[in-house]
Amino acid sequence: MNTSLPDIEESVAIQAPQIQPVTSAFKSSTCQFLLRIGQLHLDKNELRQATDIFTRIIEEYPSSEERKVAQDSLLCIAQRYEKEGSLRVALDLLEHIDKIMENT
Repeated sequence: MNTSLPDIEESVAIQAPQIQPVTSAFKSSTCQFLLRIGQLHLDKNELRQATDIFTRIIEEYPSSEERKVAQDSLLCIAQRYEKEGSLRVALDLLEHIDKIMENT
């Protein structure tokens, strides 16, 4: 019985999945998901976690529509810190926002 087996390199190449580039739709849905998570943290008054998420959106998705919402949310967080009397934290956050905007 003579059965020929395919060459191992050929079979691996045939079975290897083709990796597709990340589409803009995927990026957009990821950004929207991050925005919702940030909003949930903000609603729970978890300001540090919300700040981290909104900052990430601005840095990683600078040309997205969600960037504007994230930026506005960071300004609201700075205002909350100001109203609570945490003026130094509010000022630090505003300075951080400025630095991020300079780099984008």
